[in-house]
Amino acid sequence: MYKCPKCDTEFSFGTKFCENCGCNLEVEFIETPVCPKCRMTFPTGTMFCSEDGAKLVSPAQMIPRCVKCGKEYPDGTKFCPIDGGKIIAEALRTGIDFDRGKELLGEHLVKGKEIIDKLPKNTKLGILGGVIAFIVLIIVLSSGSPAKRAAKKLCRCFSKIEWNTGRGEREAQFCAEKIVKKFSKHAEMYYGEPRFKNPKYQDEFDEEMGKCWERLRKKQGGW
Repeated sequence: MYKCPKCDTEFSFGTKFCENCGCNLEVEFIETPVCPKCRMTFPTGTMFCSEDGAKLVSPAQMIPRCVKCGKEYPDGTKFCPIDGGKIIAEALRTGIDFDRGKELLGEHLVKGKEIIDKLPKNTKLGILGGVIAFIVLIIVLSSGSPAKRAAKKLCRCFSKIEWNTGRGEREAQFCAEKIVKKFSKHAEMYYGEPRFKNPKYQDEFDEEMGKCWERLRKKQGGW
């Protein structure tokens, strides 16, 4: 009988899940585990290496395999002669295989180019125009003074307030707090209103808010 590594409930070898805590014993309880650092072998059920503290893995995870096709190469081969994939044991691979990622990116770029090359000239120009327009739109949306962007957002918030209900002042302060939180790098609260640390930004903010108040007065019928 063996003991579950999480709750110490006894179980017989071959059991997949602990009947007490549901622990996946096939993952947590490894037969003759190996340390991926020092390569020492430990008794079944051991979780960590006594030499370096590394978490133990199954012997199968230490077999060198091609990262692409999975073929075993225990003879010291570094790259798969079939597809050129790097040969390394699963337990020694990093969380993100950047080499494989670059290979996949290259493959997709080649495929994408092949598809575009087959398209009519007018369609190609249309796709190119769409990409350029999208890039320009992103630049336009992300550019501009933070003060002007803050004023426009604050104005939109103010436009939703029902000023004649008696809660207008509190709701306006709530709008201001939201703006300051969003633009905390540039602005801070000053007597219940956003105030920009840069005088130039503050002037731009005041100018934009002046226009906002004028629009709101007209919308509310002049007050």
